[in-house]
Amino acid sequence: MLVDAAPEGDAVAADGGGEDGEEYTEPLAVGEWDEMDLPARRKFMKEMVVPTMRDAFAAFDSVRFPSVGCTSCHGSGLADGSFSMPSAELPVLSSAALMNPEEDDKAILEFMRTVVKPKLSELMGMPAGSMPGIRCSSCHTMQP
Repeated sequence: MLVDAAPEGDAVAADGGGEDGEEYTEPLAVGEWDEMDLPARRKFMKEMVVPTMRDAFAAFDSVRFPSVGCTSCHGSGLADGSFSMPSAELPVLSSAALMNPEEDDKAILEFMRTVVKPKLSELMGMPAGSMPGIRCSSCHTMQP
């Protein structure tokens, strides 16, 4: 049984997942995500993606990102079960701002480019630069 309820709505409990229900301890193989059912995807996100991203964001800025969980990226998509991405609840990006960021945005953009994007690509079995792969627009909506 899948359970969405948890303190602050961020933790997701799931059964199923890895072979014979074992815990996920390694990144996915290329193409594995596409073969996973919803319970397996949720279990993988809970066991691999959320803890990895929580640690990465805390190391970057624990004051700005004191708690990273499912709703941090999926927003209301967690409550409605859609988990749809990109999320309109994340900051909207533009090509111009990505190429010429304001001074206040430079650190977070560098962190996203050098830590989040490659680590998430690795975890999801989508090697950096591959098609399809993890891109800014995988998570963030883009202005034209």
